[in-house]
Amino acid sequence: MVVTYTTANDVGNKLGFPASYFTTISTPTLAQVETFINRAEDTIDITTGHAWRSVTVANEYVRPSSIYRMGTGIRLKLQHRSVSAITKLEIWDGSNWIDYVTTKTEGRNDDYWYDASNGLVFLVSTMRIYPHGVRVSYTYGESAVPGDINDCAAMMVALSILNAPEFNAVLFTQAGETTPMRDGNKKIWRDMIDTTLYNRAEFQ
Repeated sequence: MVVTYTTANDVGNKLGFPASYFTTISTPTLAQVETFINRAEDTIDITTGHAWRSVTVANEYVRPSSIYRMGTGIRLKLQHRSVSAITKLEIWDGSNWIDYVTTKTEGRNDDYWYDASNGLVFLVSTMRIYPHGVRVSYTYGESAVPGDINDCAAMMVALSILNAPEFNAVLFTQAGETTPMRDGNKKIWRDMIDTTLYNRAEFQ
């Protein structure tokens, strides 16, 4: 299973367990922890409106945010920035969807171009856009995970494990293992998670 924002070892460290604690026979298992990590990653992406991994968006309808301007064209603002690739840029011509990626030329002096960092697309050779007449498929996301996102994901997963009845009874009675400081850490972690998600939220 692919995880990006944190690792099972990071989660185990938050819980006070030794390195490589989670295995195929631990409670919870390594696979279950990685499932929790994937859920935390999705929650972080949705809550912040951004991603620190590669995420694909399919058929996002985009409303033009400006009239045609000489030198730039019609500006479109995507819902996300840090765009790594645009796979489809479809314009409704009144009868059909025309895919600019496959039928037109990219370039500031050609048919369209885009500002990858800010998630902006410019239609140069189009003067008119029909209502709901633009849809875009693209990939976005940062290439590196910052420390606060790593910590946030690890704490989210640790809380999920602590709050799961099916794990709790077994997890904290295993001989030889360190018992996490559950009650004290929970509130601290929730506050840190909320702060990180707030600070990282994208505003349209």
